[in-house]
Amino acid sequence: MKKIRLLLADRNYHLLEALSSYLKKNREIEDVITESEEGKLTQKICAETPDVTIIDCSMKKGLKDLEELKKLLPGAGQKLILLFSEGTAKVEELAKSLGARDWLTKPVAPGELLKRILAAGRNDTMPPVYRGKTLPQNIGGDIVLKICTALGIGTRLSGYKFLRECVRIITESGTAFSGKIEEVYRRVAARYSTTVENVERLIRYAISKAWKNGQVEKVNSMLGRDAFWQDKVPGCAEFIMTLVSVVRDVEALAALQT
Repeated sequence: MKKIRLLLADRNYHLLEALSSYLKKNREIEDVITESEEGKLTQKICAETPDVTIIDCSMKKGLKDLEELKKLLPGAGQKLILLFSEGTAKVEELAKSLGARDWLTKPVAPGELLKRILAAGRNDTMPPVYRGKTLPQNIGGDIVLKICTALGIGTRLSGYKFLRECVRIITESGTAFSGKIEEVYRRVAARYSTTVENVERLIRYAISKAWKNGQVEKVNSMLGRDAFWQDKVPGCAEFIMTLVSVVRDVEALAALQT
């Protein structure tokens, strides 16, 4: 098994020393490179080419430079782990924008950090949406049905039926999906002998009804992340693509277990 070269970046030099000493004891870690100066972060990544990079997000200049590096080297962030001082939906957005595979809220237990590093190094990280959840909680049964019923979208609603069909069409198209939701609506409308306008209207009604039920936090808890905003009703396309994302993560999670 190839050993992992690790780059650890944090402005706290003493923390770097302590973590480096702990991580080096693991036989799967080949080397731990440290960096405490923000301006040298991307230079160090390019020079050392680590297998896994861990960055504390207080290094704002380093993260900005990392965005530029990502444009030059698209694969640079594929094994990136970010450390945050607090967990929010914006944290997840930032992590995804940088191509991070994982993110943790400080203070982080060294053992938990090591587990995430080894998972990233082995290329077997579970989809982030299910972090901290057990398999039976996440993939038992129909995940789209679970989310919709938890939100209060009744299965007898035409909007529910149209939602399911949209999700099916997009997930089955794989990478071939063009991103044009109107085309998906047209296919759904043709199948159910209705109009595109009616498909969108009834999906919007189902989503609006769901948000009035006030069960968004319950669903976020079930998914292990802030998939939806409590005070912001998502648009039709946004809601559909979130369901698609969850379905694909479930499939990826199941594949890791086979």
